[in-house]
Amino acid sequence: MSTQPPSSLPEYSLSALPIPRSVKVALEEAGYCTTRDIELMSAEDLSVELAISTSEAKFTLQQAEEWQVPGMVVEISGPPGGGKSAIALAVALSARESGQKETELNGHSEGKAHSESGEVLIIDTEGAMTAERLYEAAWAVVEEDKRLPHDVLQGIHLLRVSTQHEMLALLHTLDEWLESHPKVNLVIVDTLSFHFRQLSLDIAAKRRAMELQVDSLSICNAADRNLQVIVCNQLATKLLNAENKPANFDTGDRAILMPQLSDSWATSKALRLVVFRGGVSDEIRYVYASMSGLSKTVPYAAFDIDSNGLPCDVPEMLYPTA
Repeated sequence: MSTQPPSSLPEYSLSALPIPRSVKVALEEAGYCTTRDIELMSAEDLSVELAISTSEAKFTLQQAEEWQVPGMVVEISGPPGGGKSAIALAVALSARESGQKETELNGHSEGKAHSESGEVLIIDTEGAMTAERLYEAAWAVVEEDKRLPHDVLQGIHLLRVSTQHEMLALLHTLDEWLESHPKVNLVIVDTLSFHFRQLSLDIAAKRRAMELQVDSLSICNAADRNLQVIVCNQLATKLLNAENKPANFDTGDRAILMPQLSDSWATSKALRLVVFRGGVSDEIRYVYASMSGLSKTVPYAAFDIDSNGLPCDVPEMLYPTA
């Protein structure tokens, strides 16, 4: 009879945590890959084994416990070409990988690729998540394991929503769809703002649409669903006067970029990521989050998009870290 206590953490890759890169490298070299690997360790033991400070160890364990819990909504906002869809796609494939590993650990995989969990719903409004793009990205994920893309893609449901009417209809029926697909534990919307930024919509219609979106996301966030939601949004230009109050082209002193739907759609469990590019001579992409790391001198992380359409690391020597 096993005396191992039941796991209290969902299992996901430690590489997804918002912790310093040096700590991620130390974890990998020590053989720790997922949150389940470190959940029973104390900060002191982790500090000694990884040769890091106790504060870094405590921060790592805290992030492993709190980062991207079920019921959380993660918003990825940024300008066109910033990498929003690439990040969402990478998370979708990672979720499928985790689902398959969980199935194999539970003894449900006997030479077959059918997984019991970790399925993903992708709602594509702009056409960025094409079947061809998913297939190419899946090839990159399974290449090292000598598997087939079908092993990963079979649990990804791709819904193309072309019009505003289709989007409203989907939001109305999302609860029923999720009831009929109980294995889905990740919902990705790319892009939520696309069908609700037309100038033809009056204020009342926009308000009703936003309320419907909040209701639908709240359904996804219900405790009994064990779902996580990732939403991509575009940025919009907002004009401000000298007192930082809303202005127009005649009274505005400056312009800023902000998420297009503002806070009108968000739930109480929302984390915002903002992707952006550097200056004129800087072609590197960056991502910023309020939970982006322990060091206050590194408010953002650099990344790039590889030939497979997935995010990849950028050598630290290529971008400033202070």
